[in-house]
Amino acid sequence: LWGVGVALSVPIFSGGRNLGGAQAAQATERAAEASLGQLVLTATQEVEEALAREESAALTLDAVRTQERAAKASYDESRAQYERGLVDHLTVLSSLSTYQQAQVSSLSAERDLLVARIQLHDALGGTWTESVLAAQAGGQP
Repeated sequence: LWGVGVALSVPIFSGGRNLGGAQAAQATERAAEASLGQLVLTATQEVEEALAREESAALTLDAVRTQERAAKASYDESRAQYERGLVDHLTVLSSLSTYQQAQVSSLSAERDLLVARIQLHDALGGTWTESVLAAQAGGQP
């Protein structure tokens, strides 16, 4: 009788351990699924934000280029008027300064657009920046 009791109790306790292990594995699986879902949401958010930054930078660049064209037209006109003797040189210098500031703004807007595109590429999972950084660390341009 004692032998039968021992023979039956060992599988019962082993079954309890197996059940506990299965429940722990299911809990781990649910935690991994939740973690994956969070990662997907974070990645989606990063991509959408990067797209919005790129779109905003592109619109800004268009506006700045329009201002640059207007400043150039103003400079060209003031220079032509100066050559005809209608305005003094200070007017030409002022319009030249405005045009140069517009050029600097245009370059800055182009840089911002490039940065936004790089951020979008990174958000999409690009790894090309790592090779660029590795090449720079190795002394290559």
